[in-house]
Amino acid sequence: MLTPADPQQQIIDTARSLFAAKGFYGASLNDIAKERGITKQAVLHHFGSKEKLYAAVLAEISASMMAATQDARTSQATPVEQLRAIMFEVYQHTLDYPDATKILMRELLDVERRANNVSTWYLKPFLQELTGVVCNITGDSEIDALGKVYPLMGIINYFAVSETVLSQIYGTRNFKALQKQTAKVFEQHTEIVINALVSE
Repeated sequence: MLTPADPQQQIIDTARSLFAAKGFYGASLNDIAKERGITKQAVLHHFGSKEKLYAAVLAEISASMMAATQDARTSQATPVEQLRAIMFEVYQHTLDYPDATKILMRELLDVERRANNVSTWYLKPFLQELTGVVCNITGDSEIDALGKVYPLMGIINYFAVSETVLSQIYGTRNFKALQKQTAKVFEQHTEIVINALVSE
């Protein structure tokens, strides 16, 4: 496992920040190397290509989300309690790791240009974990289960990537109040979805 002092981890950390700010196509290896204070060749030595570095960033984000999800799942006894805990972890992870959230949002758009060449879909294990819990509640197919909970992720992701704009429009203090209100709305919608699943 990489440590914060590991040269590869340092490059991943820098790349994550720049990919979040500029997207896959906007952040170059030269940008990442310059920001890290190393040469482009040093980046290529560790990762081989921009695509492989980006894959390492996505893999780390996926692993972090999976760890949070699995912790939530194993700490609760019933599928309903597991789903509630997982959605709380998704909400918290989204706010705690804004760069990761921005990258995932950008990836949904950027991947269209290279979708045919993507060999690994890093979000798939997380989505399978999430839908697996729903299937345990309802007996739905994976796609039907995803359709019932995926919109919840949209609520918090959209809010998280709006922080800069909303803070500028309404001020930091008002944004903090909005954040609390959004947390309540997310919790309410989660309970609506859970109640609907249980009553099916």
